[in-house]
Amino acid sequence: MISWIKMVTQRSSPVRLTPRRWWSARHTGRLPACTMASRHERLLKLSCDQRRGRRVVKAPQATRMGPPHSPNAPQPARVVSPSSSGPASDPEVEEIDPSAVLTQRKRTRVKGGPTVGEDAGAVKSFAFPPCFEEAGFFERFPPTVVAHEAAAIKKMSKEERKAYLAAIVDGLVKMAEMALVLSEDGGDSARVEELEQEKAALTASSRKLKVALERSEGMFREQTTMLDAEREMLTLEKEKSGKLTEEGELLRADRDRLGAEVERLAKQVEEMNAALQPAEDEPEDLVALKSRVELVAHIRLLEVDCVGALEDGFNSAVGQLSLLNPDLVTEGIGHTHQIVDGAIVPPPDSPNTDNDDSVEPKSQARGVPVSGFDLVSESARLRLYAFPALFQLAGVT
Repeated sequence: MISWIKMVTQRSSPVRLTPRRWWSARHTGRLPACTMASRHERLLKLSCDQRRGRRVVKAPQATRMGPPHSPNAPQPARVVSPSSSGPASDPEVEEIDPSAVLTQRKRTRVKGGPTVGEDAGAVKSFAFPPCFEEAGFFERFPPTVVAHEAAAIKKMSKEERKAYLAAIVDGLVKMAEMALVLSEDGGDSARVEELEQEKAALTASSRKLKVALERSEGMFREQTTMLDAEREMLTLEKEKSGKLTEEGELLRADRDRLGAEVERLAKQVEEMNAALQPAEDEPEDLVALKSRVELVAHIRLLEVDCVGALEDGFNSAVGQLSLLNPDLVTEGIGHTHQIVDGAIVPPPDSPNTDNDDSVEPKSQARGVPVSGFDLVSESARLRLYAFPALFQLAGVT
């Protein structure tokens, strides 16, 4: 009986405070809440026992259970020890540790009988005897009916007993049917097997999903690397495109500038071509001139001819005057000399070597260039008044 009380007490305790737990809690300074509550109750019990001198108390009234479906049924008998022969209030009882009661329920133990507990509230319950763990429980403790319970049963009429027994048999049949159905279906064990199979299937599916996830993560990393490389390439292409755009703008600006320059030069060419167009009365030999070199050579030839004509004219005039005036003084004269302040002076760019010998025959003077005479000298510019167009074409102003 003592072992059964210990077992019920241990099974009813929420948390057992073993020596190992007590030693760990003592060093750490922390106890579970349920353990602290049970410890507090034990201390209260010890203090109460010391105050009352550990006197033995009587057992309280047991839980009364009325018959179902019968309003006139007698009151149920109290549970007593099978070893006791007197009334239920005669045997001595001892209190059980309150910490061993589920949901903080105060429990009482009747010697030799099942545990009966009274809750602090309105809920009441009792514990079944441990028939599965302790074989032969009812052989060792045969059930008996107390006197007042037997008297209550005898007081019931025949109809009441029939109704009461019918209700009990109906409950037993239902319980047997339920047990058979649950035994055939397997009960919780079948459900556990189904859950285990589902768990195995879910575990396999989880592994497959994990492998697929790892594969997807690898593919994602590869695609991310490829996208990063493509993004870098696009960035470089954008930079190159920007540079090419800037270069294209510069080239377009140069093209516009060169186009304007070409237009300006084209206009100049047109103006020059217009200026080089021959006049209506221009000789054919001048119209045939196509280049500046030919034009300059022709101008040089005309200058030489003009100088020769000037010399021929001067010599012819001097000869005619000498013929008409045999005493005419011709010393110090020349075709390039000038009269300055009543005196005949040579030009400043010619050496003062002119004498009477300067009057030469026509055959010697024509076609011979004069020493010190420039291509476009002042004397030639003054005397070649008949050829202004040639000077304009030659660039002489």
